[in-house]
Amino acid sequence: MNASSASRPLGLVPVSSSTQFQELWELWKRNGQSCSDLVGLVKADLQRRFAQGERPAVAAYLSALPALRDDSNWVLSLLYEEFCLLEEVGEAPSPDSFCDRYEPWRDSLISQLNYHRVISQAAGGMPRLPRFPEPGEYFKTYHLRSILGQGGAARVFLAENEALGRRPSALKISANRGEEPSIMARLKHRNIMEVYSVDFDEETGLRGLDMPYLPGLPLDQILQRMRLTPPEARTAQTLLDAIAPEGHTVNLAQPGWADFPGGSYVDACLWMTANLADALAHAHDRDVLHRDVKPANILISCSDGPQLFDFNLAHDPHTPERAESALRGGTLPYMAPEQLRAFLDPNHWDDVGPSADLYALGLVLRELLIGTRPEAPPANVPLPRTINDLLDVRCAGWPPTRIDNPNVPYALDAIIARCLAFDPSDRYPWAEALAEDLRALLQRQPLIHEHNPSHRERLGFWLYRNRRRLVACATTALILCGGIAVALAGKAIFAPENVAATSVSPKEDHLDLGTLLYERSQRDVFSEQKARDFRSDATTEFRAAIHKNPSTLKAWGVNLRAYHGLALIARDEGDEKTFEQMLARAIGSYEAPGQADVLDLGLDEWMREHRPYVANLYLQKILMANGKFEPLLRKTQIRSKEAQNLAVELRGVLQDVKVALRYAEEASLAMRIDIHWAAAYTYGLILTQATDGDDRDRLTEEFEAIVARALDQIEDEDSQGELNQFTQRFNRLRSELSSWDKRISQLD
Repeated sequence: MNASSASRPLGLVPVSSSTQFQELWELWKRNGQSCSDLVGLVKADLQRRFAQGERPAVAAYLSALPALRDDSNWVLSLLYEEFCLLEEVGEAPSPDSFCDRYEPWRDSLISQLNYHRVISQAAGGMPRLPRFPEPGEYFKTYHLRSILGQGGAARVFLAENEALGRRPSALKISANRGEEPSIMARLKHRNIMEVYSVDFDEETGLRGLDMPYLPGLPLDQILQRMRLTPPEARTAQTLLDAIAPEGHTVNLAQPGWADFPGGSYVDACLWMTANLADALAHAHDRDVLHRDVKPANILISCSDGPQLFDFNLAHDPHTPERAESALRGGTLPYMAPEQLRAFLDPNHWDDVGPSADLYALGLVLRELLIGTRPEAPPANVPLPRTINDLLDVRCAGWPPTRIDNPNVPYALDAIIARCLAFDPSDRYPWAEALAEDLRALLQRQPLIHEHNPSHRERLGFWLYRNRRRLVACATTALILCGGIAVALAGKAIFAPENVAATSVSPKEDHLDLGTLLYERSQRDVFSEQKARDFRSDATTEFRAAIHKNPSTLKAWGVNLRAYHGLALIARDEGDEKTFEQMLARAIGSYEAPGQADVLDLGLDEWMREHRPYVANLYLQKILMANGKFEPLLRKTQIRSKEAQNLAVELRGVLQDVKVALRYAEEASLAMRIDIHWAAAYTYGLILTQATDGDDRDRLTEEFEAIVARALDQIEDEDSQGELNQFTQRFNRLRSELSSWDKRISQLD
């Protein structure tokens, strides 16, 4: 991909003249302009055309819509879609011949297609589910009373063990497969279901796990009970009411519920998830991965709180033979990307670690908060395509939870986003870290392992933590003034249910607040530590202000200033690399919309308004490049290898110099003087390393032309003082150049 196409926003790519591609592109422009949206539209178009008897190739889409090539994961997904569609109509080529059509992606595609065959055959030959006993029947010495829960490959019964005086048990009956009994025998944690014993029935091939009967319901049934109450209208009591089966109540006096927060539904969800993270931490410490965390495998007991169970897959990774069983049991929609990828290429099984359980737990928490389970593809979609579609969803990323439930704090959204990161290395490093952040948020404390992006929310939490001291001080002052009534009214500000309400802030507010905080960091009255704190908070606000997929001029303008703010902070902290990156992104935010015909959005006016601002950005970029060279101007280093390399770098900046000079035409006189002087200085530095006569003549000519243009502009402004000052600066620069030439000739 060339540089121009790389910098062009996705929504502005050229398209083929084909009417079909043009319509597809126009639809994409109206529907968000993200790469995942484009891939979804292309897949829908492929499926429609195949259904009509056509046989389109992905190659045509890649040629007409170059944005599709920006991410190899999306390309592979589309190629896999084409292969599956060909297979479904009975025209699938061999994996080798298909991969020959797409040589750039051959290595990544070949193993996936070969394993596709294996998993399709395995799924097609899956044995029928065993016949489970019915309530009223017996399993060994257990009299089965009723069904407590069921999944794709197991049933849990309320049973009475007649060999032990009709003791009530929760008896899980499944096929005799996997190592669940031996695994659960090693785990002893207050949030992991205990196993008393295991019984085998050789005649039926079934296995029964005897577990304590704890009145309560699986989380999937609890979610179903709450479905009529919108998540934003739920309270902790809503959850408690949904937990208890008929004839039972939740006993908050029991140890399993001792620290239940009550009040807020969001807090109740935090508490439950933190306990489940504790359970996973206990298992992971013993090298046990659950691999099947989902609401159906979480019991909320009326006496013991959250209980994680069903470790049947802990040491039995999903082989092709288990894939369809996992789909029937509702496991696939909760799987991490690396688990799904391992279905399609077994070489990825080594990538499945503890963070896969945290991904699944993040999806469970998200479902609790928004009331909607992760969507699974239709049952009639072939299994390999189902897995690939689920992988696409994860690659596209999950939308913020706050969109569906505004009661969710920004801090919690950040925690969930960390759990649901596509790359395992970007998630929480261990389950304890997730539990610590959940409990920190529950107590309105700063997060330990993640960053709360909302400055206002952090301020609200600080006010809540210090509410007693603040209210006491305020009350004392108000009493002295006779304002007792005001003091009583003021207490409501610090109530827990009002804290989240302080966190709502549009992008522009984040930008304004970040700018204010950065300006405060520049004041001499503050200590260096305080200035660093202001810069840290400003960084948070600038990042929160940035639009991930800007599609309007207003959004581009916000990004321009936010990235510039991040660049200034990086400069102040001596982080040269980040300074360069943020400065480039700021400039890119200005130049991106210039690639499209968006004159109807007021592009000309917008460009003129921001051009002086961007001219200043280019000035900073040029000054930074010049600043690297200045220490080498001493006699002993003027001919060093480093000086030669930096001169080459400066030649690469000349294009920026020309753009800055062009943009400076609409800037203030002072800005024009600074840019012309910096530009001339750049040429002067390059001249110190220029040895070719023609090259030196050209550079000198450019240098003098810049000086002449600057002097002409100053004269046009009729500013004699500025003219004298500028002339003196350039005369000094000429003198320095002459001095450098003499030094170089002496060295030569």
